[in-house]
Amino acid sequence: MARLTRYLISGTAAFISEYSLFLMLFYVLRAPVLAAHSVSFAAGLLASFLLNQRWAFRQARYKLRGISRLSMYVLLAFSNLLLTSWLLHSLVSRGINPYVGKIMTMALIITWNFVLYRSVIFKPAAR
Repeated sequence: MARLTRYLISGTAAFISEYSLFLMLFYVLRAPVLAAHSVSFAAGLLASFLLNQRWAFRQARYKLRGISRLSMYVLLAFSNLLLTSWLLHSLVSRGINPYVGKIMTMALIITWNFVLYRSVIFKPAAR
């Protein structure tokens, strides 16, 4: 199975876990939109890291040039969280439904993360 296909499958699983939690927090528990976004984002991050490292990119090592892959992943995720929080807030303040805005921000992350995962974070180690 091609790396892109595995990435999309693992991303779909992470998306489902993140978006389901977002819906539960925002719609059912009535949490503020950015709080629901932040908590669900963290859960999606964990699911995504585990699936991408072990299955999509098949990396068993935890180090990347002296820095753990998880540290790099968390740094990227924090950047993603800041960007998507700002974007989601901007979309919602312009009248976009939070459910739709959340999906729009997630689509952006899916696209640029694949490039960064493949070329930086999960790049095979030089032998």
